[in-house]
Amino acid sequence: MEPLSLDLRQRVWAALREGNSQAAVARQFRVSRQWVHGLIRHRQKHGTLEPLPHSGGRGQTKLDASARALLAQWIAEKNDVTLEELRERLAERGIHVSVPAIWYRLEAMNLTLKKNDARRRAGPARRAGRTKAMAPGPGRHSAAKARVPG
Repeated sequence: MEPLSLDLRQRVWAALREGNSQAAVARQFRVSRQWVHGLIRHRQKHGTLEPLPHSGGRGQTKLDASARALLAQWIAEKNDVTLEELRERLAERGIHVSVPAIWYRLEAMNLTLKKNDARRRAGPARRAGRTKAMAPGPGRHSAAKARVPG
């Protein structure tokens, strides 16, 4: 969301300096009272009405074209390599990045890592022929031959 214009900020500030209440100024300029209050605090803290520059999101990546080529090569050679192993290999070459940074870059490059069989979750036991070998008969909840303690 873009910050409101400097022109609007200056007009709101001028109306406040004329002695109008925050609520009245908010109604006049069709902004929220919280925004007007925030503008006052911003002016007190920074000494200006100009909005601060955007400072969020991901910045420049340390993974330049040569580092991306290395990542692609290593994954082609061994596609079950872990992100931590990739981070260590990059660190050996003087490129110090976090595991999430590698993950975001691989995602942007549409590269995926193969799941390692040793790390897969255990599934249900697969016993061939087990169900066929069960003897038919009354089950646990069957009414036939119900025993009465006695």
